[in-house]
Amino acid sequence: LILEDEAMIRRLIHTTLSRAGYAVDETEEGHQTINVYQQALDNGHAYDVVIMDLTIENGMGGVETMSRIRELDPEVTAVVSSGYSDAPAMADPKSFGFSSVLPKPYLPQQLIDMVARLMAERQGNTESQP
Repeated sequence: LILEDEAMIRRLIHTTLSRAGYAVDETEEGHQTINVYQQALDNGHAYDVVIMDLTIENGMGGVETMSRIRELDPEVTAVVSSGYSDAPAMADPKSFGFSSVLPKPYLPQQLIDMVARLMAERQGNTESQP
């Protein structure tokens, strides 16, 4: 699941991950992201990874969205992504509930590698649970 307010960047992320074999949904504002995530949980299909832009113009950004999603699903795996490298969530993503950070700009392969790593870690965690 992608939270990104810029349509062109959102499409690039979607296309990159789709071509790498991942099913991708996209949202452009935090409230929408929370609703989509909740619907997935209600249907018994939590998202494997959520990629959130830190700053959403005229909407709820990544930090607040992450806080609310973590209330719904404490096990959420999420990445904070931003061009603002000095933002507190970028410097210390774990304090904000994020699993990882992906500074913008990044190469498509960096995105694919990060998602693959997080998916592998998540599957490893799932297998060890009863």
